[in-house]
Amino acid sequence: MAAFVRHISYYVSSKIRNITFLLAGIFFFNLNADAQYFGRNKPGYRSFKFDVLQTPNFEIYHYLNNDSLLKTISHWSENWYLNHLKIFKDTFKVKNPVIFYNNHPDFQQTNTISSLIGTGTGGVTESLKNRVIMPVAPSLAQTDHTLGHELVHAFQYNMFLRSDTSKRMSINNIPLWMIEGMAEYLSIGSIDPNTAMWMRDALLNNRFPTIRKLSDQSEYFPYRYGQAFWAMAGKTWGDTIIRPFLEKTGQYGFDKAVNMMFGLNEPTLSGMWKSATQVWFRQYLKDSIDNLAGKVIVSDKNGGRINISPMISPDGKFIAFFSERDLFTLDLFLADVSNGKIIKRLASVVNSNSIDDFDFVESAGTWSPDGKKFAIVIFRKGVNKLALIDVERGRITRRLAIPGVASFSNPAWSPDGKKIVVSGLVEGVSDLYLYYLDSGRVERLTSDIASNLHPAWSSDGKYIVFSQEKVNTGASHRKYSFNLAILDIGSGAIRELDVFNGAYNLDPCFSDNNRSIYFLSDADGFRNLYEYDLESDRLYRLTEYMTGISGITPYSPAISVSLDGNIISYTYYFNNKYQIV
Repeated sequence: MAAFVRHISYYVSSKIRNITFLLAGIFFFNLNADAQYFGRNKPGYRSFKFDVLQTPNFEIYHYLNNDSLLKTISHWSENWYLNHLKIFKDTFKVKNPVIFYNNHPDFQQTNTISSLIGTGTGGVTESLKNRVIMPVAPSLAQTDHTLGHELVHAFQYNMFLRSDTSKRMSINNIPLWMIEGMAEYLSIGSIDPNTAMWMRDALLNNRFPTIRKLSDQSEYFPYRYGQAFWAMAGKTWGDTIIRPFLEKTGQYGFDKAVNMMFGLNEPTLSGMWKSATQVWFRQYLKDSIDNLAGKVIVSDKNGGRINISPMISPDGKFIAFFSERDLFTLDLFLADVSNGKIIKRLASVVNSNSIDDFDFVESAGTWSPDGKKFAIVIFRKGVNKLALIDVERGRITRRLAIPGVASFSNPAWSPDGKKIVVSGLVEGVSDLYLYYLDSGRVERLTSDIASNLHPAWSSDGKYIVFSQEKVNTGASHRKYSFNLAILDIGSGAIRELDVFNGAYNLDPCFSDNNRSIYFLSDADGFRNLYEYDLESDRLYRLTEYMTGISGITPYSPAISVSLDGNIISYTYYFNNKYQIV
């Protein structure tokens, strides 16, 4: 399929403090990094007692009570080391420290770096001790990718900052897109559906950049475009050029390095990159722009450039969503489905002392069955909490911690209104947990090593559909996928659906009559909406977009179905914007 097809993408940022470098190697979203956290102090709500796991090349600091996962992480670390060693040809002189936190709320409290860590930061690598610091992510695929990405930065630091004095500061000559794009390319590869979506969008909208324009990070995220460039370079000249190209760029700057390595100038190399991308995608792209399935409800005309996590009210009249409509922060809004009019702001981090942040990147909210309340996941004092919002008054009325589940996402309110199911991350494993609103009792619904994400109820409350992670360890490279599965609440039995095996099938929802499942899949490299008929075993493609239906990452919830099934709302990525249809 497309030249960059497969799993997760996180955006990244870097900060330089004097001669200390910090690479926030995996970063979802940089819109409100300054405004949302301005004036806040680094939180510290608990102390962590770390154990140290020794491997041949790493010291892995952790407090994880999961021997199986620790064994897996140690294997990943050494495997990534050998892979990156082939590229950088440079070993670590001493064991490299890797610090794992059990979840993102814990990670945000780290004292290994002084800067604040936002919701979207998935990992950092600092230079003084070459430490990789990261949380265990909700899925194995995300944790594996983040670790591989950050260890590229560790090799980069080792190459530049541990070398002789003349090269010590030469990392300043290297564009961020080269640094971060390389980390994505070496941890994901050249096949990635999310990056492919970005490249197709750039071509369709005549905004494919020259290499020089990649330094404009407000327009061109360094991860996606950087990964695409390195994929082209690797295919054209082979991965053996990576180290010498990086080294010469650090010594002489990008333009001179291009001439020394390839005998080209920047405009010629830019033309080669664009031409190669056009040739690859020509077989897939239509001459015309996508025909939109439905009408646009929220776009940059009435919202912001980023409008995500849409959730339709049970009666289909309203939609709740996150948006940076007010430029400086990402808040929760309510809109009229019929005309797109923004009715009110339901919640804001800036205006609330009881919310440290929203979990907006890979989690959406949920409506109560009567449509009077809306629940979202927030960060508060080192844990995730459910915030219940009175929709009419636009006020948070309750903040609920889930006992024993410090980190969770994607709540789904039961049809009887008495409980909420979440995907909870406990000791490195994401399972489904049921929270009873009246008693505060917690019930674990699944118990396996697979990550179980994106739960959604059937209308009769008897079943929950979700996405279950699969790992193929027999492949030459670890391959991850997500299958659809249905949990019978009464018996606890799980039925796996034989649909697009090997693909990322995420964000499932029942139809109003419970006979079909709506879901997103990248089975052909394009992120589109599908319907699977449970009775006839038939599969229907409902959209055929050249860009895709997607939130900020492939794991971001991006579709919602009204209770009567008459309205399906989704996040459509087009022209570097996220709009709600």
